[in-house]
Amino acid sequence: MQIVTLTTDWGIRDFYVGALKAALLNTAENITIIDISHFVQPFDLLNGAFIFRNAYQKFPAGTIHIVGIIAQAESEAGMIAIRHKGQYFIGTNDGFFSLVFDEAPEEIIAIEPSSEKHTGFDQAAAISVVSGLANGKELKKAGKPLENFVQKMHLRPVIEDRIIKGTVIYIDAYENVVTNITRKLFDRIGNGKKFEINARRDEYIINSLSEKYSDAERGQLLALFNSAGYLEIALNQGNAAGLLGMNYGDIVRIDFK
Repeated sequence: MQIVTLTTDWGIRDFYVGALKAALLNTAENITIIDISHFVQPFDLLNGAFIFRNAYQKFPAGTIHIVGIIAQAESEAGMIAIRHKGQYFIGTNDGFFSLVFDEAPEEIIAIEPSSEKHTGFDQAAAISVVSGLANGKELKKAGKPLENFVQKMHLRPVIEDRIIKGTVIYIDAYENVVTNITRKLFDRIGNGKKFEINARRDEYIINSLSEKYSDAERGQLLALFNSAGYLEIALNQGNAAGLLGMNYGDIVRIDFK
């Protein structure tokens, strides 16, 4: 059984995802297709990288991941295929994968483009690579070694003396607010000190950490480190982003006393 995952910003209202799945099912026998997400913010590599990097590592060796997110509607970035830690990745060379991996991939191939007309994501070329891998071909058969792997910078928190200024990098379906502040950074800068988390509005200050959502009373704000290790601001059985008026890219400040 060959597992193929899909991560796109295409949504599911149109025919694009369905057509891609149909084409994949015709490439080889025993293909299992799993959707990671089709609701990435359009053209937003950081948003897509957060979703994807916290999902792909759970899949078994040999999984093929197709990422249909590009930085702009009409991208000229070529298609690439990657082998890394026993898994395979197919997408565009626009910096997305540099936001996903913490180290350089083991093998990167510039995929031979198809003759079909496309607007950034060469579906036919991606399917050709999947077909080859599913049928036992080596990745290097898909093209030539890539010479210029495009890299982008992660959004990193700003540290000022006893202050951490983080950024909202994701708002989930429950309107929980996820920042780019990791537990490791919090512990290093805080070193056990008392703190105040200012979530945009001064009237909403959080000065303790919870282990789970139910630690707070219903309708009460809380802060915790989620399963991915990032500081998250939530409202027990409510919508934190709506209450705080917070959006993607807003600043969350932590003051250590």
